[in-house]
Amino acid sequence: MPRSLYYARDGRPLDDKSWMMLLSDADYKRVASTDVGPYWVSTVWLGLNHNYTMRGAPLIFETMVFASAQRDDPDWPGLTDFDCRRYATEEEALAGHEETVLLVEATLQDVEEVIKEPKTNDSEI
Repeated sequence: MPRSLYYARDGRPLDDKSWMMLLSDADYKRVASTDVGPYWVSTVWLGLNHNYTMRGAPLIFETMVFASAQRDDPDWPGLTDFDCRRYATEEEALAGHEETVLLVEATLQDVEEVIKEPKTNDSEI
């Protein structure tokens, strides 16, 4: 029996009509959304299996990092993503979302620390 291309949030296989109906429901698609400084971490249910090898579990959730300004600009032609991770279960997706938020926060903190460090003149060393 061929493997399904479409899956519900609970992992049940779906036919294409059921998938399209669920895909049109913004509340069903949204798993988590967090603003971190100038970035937006978004985790959604895709429903479409993105495990192109077809080995292992279907990857039907996705976390991406975007610039918040792009999300809020109606004239922006499309969102540029800075990171993308995919997951098989909603539990993995929620954990991955939180991990990604922490990574973005840590990266921003590291950047702030580098900016705050006084520059040294090599000739003074």
